Formats: sequence, structure tokens, C-alpha cells
Amino acid sequence: MLGGFEGSVSPDTWDAIAGAMDAPVKRRAAIYWYWLTGLVLLTVGAALYFFHWKDTNGPEGHGVVLEQHKTDAPILPRTSTDEPVDNQVKHSITAQQPSGAVRQPSGVVSTNPELPELPVLPGVDPGTDLGSHFAGNQGEQNVANELNTEVIHVRPHSTLAIFDASEIDAHELKYIPTINNGGRKDSKKILGMGTWEFGLSASPALASKLVKSNGSFGWLVNKDYKDITNRFESQGFSYQIAFQANRYITNRIYLSTGLIYNQMGENIEYDYLIDELPNVDYNFEKLDYITLNPQLWEHVQYNGHNTYHFIQIPVKLGIVVPMVHSRFSLRSELGMQYMRFLGGSGKKADETFLTLEDLSGSTEYAANSFGMSANFGIYRAFKYNLELGMVPFYQRNVTSIRRSDSPLDERPYNFGCNIQLTYKLNRGLR
Repeated sequence: MLGGFEGSVSPDTWDAIAGAMDAPVKRRAAIYWYWLTGLVLLTVGAALYFFHWKDTNGPEGHGVVLEQHKTDAPILPRTSTDEPVDNQVKHSITAQQPSGAVRQPSGVVSTNPELPELPVLPGVDPGTDLGSHFAGNQGEQNVANELNTEVIHVRPHSTLAIFDASEIDAHELKYIPTINNGGRKDSKKILGMGTWEFGLSASPALASKLVKSNGSFGWLVNKDYKDITNRFESQGFSYQIAFQANRYITNRIYLSTGLIYNQMGENIEYDYLIDELPNVDYNFEKLDYITLNPQLWEHVQYNGHNTYHFIQIPVKLGIVVPMVHSRFSLRSELGMQYMRFLGGSGKKADETFLTLEDLSGSTEYAANSFGMSANFGIYRAFKYNLELGMVPFYQRNVTSIRRSDSPLDERPYNFGCNIQLTYKLNRGLR
């Protein structure tokens, strides 16, 4: 009964079906702002916690800080040239120490017979005139006065609870008298200001990008280009190799710069048809599309890994938060960086005609751009002023890596982990 019947479908229906099939695959929006917000909150929280955590924790004495407050006890004058000044000072100090005073370094007598004396202070020979050693021309009486006010600070150390003097690193024991300099304290010496620190790092990472049309030139972007990049381009392996130089402006805060080689990558798996030819109308600034004969269609297939190469110069502000009773510390850095584009490798779809373009000869990329970076990680201190760090980081361009007259605004970003070794040239007192 229905033999030979042929139904017809209106062109509008076919257009609707084609539009549904060609609808771009939506990708989830980048979540880097959530990551960066969490990083900032974690840094602020850690700083508040550790800055309010005392080196001494009440009667338990987790940290060792010996401190004498001024009293009316007289300062003993030097009465014999055969007795060094530190022996005279110790009599005044010992008279004020409570029973069971803890862990004085050599030159201060312990009133608890169960606690041994520490070794002689690093760099100070027994019997050394402390007046000349610490104060230069200040005189012995000034040193005695100052020692009666602030005697000794010993940095917290995990081995102090056991108190095996043989395990104490010479760097961990600091004799810090406050030097009177015309009524001013020599805070630069105490805080370690001016210390230089140098580091090398290698950083495996993943890279991606944010792409949009570029203002008044955006009309040159093919209507299928966004769909192609969403479907066939994905984040790729990247890495950085960096030299870093830090200059401490306080004992906790430093300015950082250096030189970074950054290679960012993307994975390409192109598989699409070019069945229309864009007709560029510069007078009316629009693209018209001419449908091609199927015999002229071009099937684009290409699998590869594109790379983009940069030299970067960062300028960052960093903060160090030591962890109590430990050789570990937390660090965070935030700053900007200049980026010099060195070139690219691989092939990429042209944003107007969709044909493959060789990146090594592309003129679409700007020579200079700028980015921002943030990181937060943990470091472990070793001997010889060395520290090893594991530092997750995030960085992105704040300006496009394309030329200003390009149809596209392209801003890559990458995230990974720095494996960094640092050396402190002049170790400051913390």
C-alpha cells in the first residue's frame, strides 16, 4: 500500500539537525581562581598561626629562651686582670637565676646539677673578653649591663629535649647580646637583614590556555574555530628550569628575582573537514562562507605535541614561616614576571581558514608579554645552609601572547610543583 512512498523533509529540519550535531562541546570553566583563593587563604592562615605560636610555651618550655630582666642587683666590676669578664658577668647572672634554670650555654653556671652545661659558644674561645668580642670599643661594662637585660636566646631544636650536647649543630646555638649603639639596637644583625639566598629548581607542570576573540579583530575568527580547539586541543606536559636569587629585607620577608626557562605544551589531535571557504570582507569587517564542492573538501588529520618557549624574569615578594621545634619551614611567594617569547614548534589550525599552520614560522605571536605567579610550599633545612623545597605553583599570562592585531587573545597558564634547592650565602639569625 505504501510501496514507493517517499517522504520529504523541509530544509529547516535538516538545518536544525545539522546545527545540533555541530554544537560545540562545552568544557568546564577553568577553576584556577578557586585554586588561587585556597592558596592565599592557606598562606594567611599558616602565617597567623605560626607568628602567634611562642618559642616558649608556658611551664612546659617547648622552646628554649633564656632571658634575664633588669633588677637592682649590682654589676660586679672587674677586679682582677686574671679573671675574664665573662666569669664576672656569670656571678651576677647566677645570683638572679631561679632554682632549676635550664640549659645555659657555657659561661653561665647551671643551678640544676642534673643538667649539663652546653659546649663553649661557637666562635668564642674560653676566657674571651666578651666586651671586645661583641661590642668592639663599647667596653666591658656595657656588655655586662646588656647581658643583665637580655642574656641568651637559643633557637628551638628537636634534640634539646634530650639534651645531648654532641647532637647540637653549632649553627643552632646563638649567643645574641643586644648591642647598645647610641641608644639604638643593631636590629639588622639580629634580624638577618641583607642576607642573600640562591636557588636552583626544576618544575614539571601541565599547561593550558584561555582563548577568546580579540576586540575589533575578532570578526576574523572562523565560526568553527572555537569548536575545533575545544574538541581537538588539550593541556600538555610542560616544565621549567629556574635560577632564583632572594634578598631578605627582614628575617621573614624577602624580594625574589631570577631567570626561568619555561616550555609550555599542548596536545593536538585534529580530525575535521574544511567544507566551506571563508570570504574575508575587509570593507564591512565580516566573514562570508562559500560552500565547497565535496570534491574540494579538505580532511585535516594531525596528531602531535605543540610547544611554546619562553625566557622569564620574575619579581616576587616572599615570606618564610619556620615551623616550631623542627627544621621545616613554610614559604609563599607572589609576584609578576616578564616573558620573552623564543618561538614554537608543531602545527596549529589557522583561526580564519582552519588550515594547518607551522608554529616555527608563525608571525602571530608577540615577542613580549607579562604574567603573574603564586606558590606555596614546604622546605627542609640541612647542613651547610642548604634547604630542599617542594613547592606547588600556579602561573598565567595577564597579557596575550598573540600580537595586538591578531584575531585571538591567547593567555596560557600552567601549574605544577617546583623541586628547589636553595643555599643561604649569609645565614641570618632567626
